Amino acid sequence: MTSPTEQRPVGGEPARAGPLAIEFANTFSAARGHVYDAVGRPELLVAWLASHADELGLDGAAPITETEVRVFVALRDAIRSLCRAVVEANLREVDQSEADEMALLNRAAAGAPRWPTLAGAGGHYRVVERADGDGLSRALATLAQNAIAVLGGQQRDHLRGCRAPGCLQFFVTDQARRQWCCAACGNRVRASRHYRRHRKASSGAAPAGSGHSR
Repeated sequence: MTSPTEQRPVGGEPARAGPLAIEFANTFSAARGHVYDAVGRPELLVAWLASHADELGLDGAAPITETEVRVFVALRDAIRSLCRAVVEANLREVDQSEADEMALLNRAAAGAPRWPTLAGAGGHYRVVERADGDGLSRALATLAQNAIAVLGGQQRDHLRGCRAPGCLQFFVTDQARRQWCCAACGNRVRASRHYRRHRKASSGAAPAGSGHSR
C-alpha cells in the first residue's frame, strides 16, 4: 500500500457506519491498494467537521491549523486502536499503549463538559445540550464521549471490523452474520470468490482432444 498521508478526495469517504465516533475512525481507509486519510489536512478536517456540524454542535466552519489537525488525528488513531482491540478480543490485559490511548480519549472527553438543559414553552419541552469550550474543543469532546459510549457500552459487543481483504473500516451491526462494512465490500469479496471458483474449474478441465481413442 502507499503512504497513509495520501488523501482521499473530499466527499469520497466510505459509507456511514452508525455511531459518530466510528464514522470518525473510518476517516482512515483503504481502497484499491491506496490508503487515505480524510481528515489529514486542514481543509479536509474542516470539510468533515462541517458535514457533521449538527451532531457536533458546530455553528460554522472555523479555521483549522496543522496543530489542531494533529490533535484530531491523534484522537482518531486512538479510537481506531481501541476498536481494533475490541474486534480482536485483545483486552485481556491493558498494556501501556492501550492505557495511553484510553488516557487520551478521557482527556479529550473532559475538554468540554456537557450538560442537558430544558428548553421550550407551554408544556412543549425539549432537551438541549450545552457545553463549555470553543467549537473545536466541543467537537473533539463530542467525538471522544461518543467513542467512550460505544467502546464501554452495549454497542461494544456489536462492533466489527470489515472482513473484506484490504478494508480498514469498522462498523456497528445488529446482524450477527454481517461481515462487511458496506455492500460494495461484500460484492467485491463475492466477485473474487466467483472468479477463483471459475478459474479453478477451468484449470481442472481436460483440454479438448486430449482423450485417447482405442
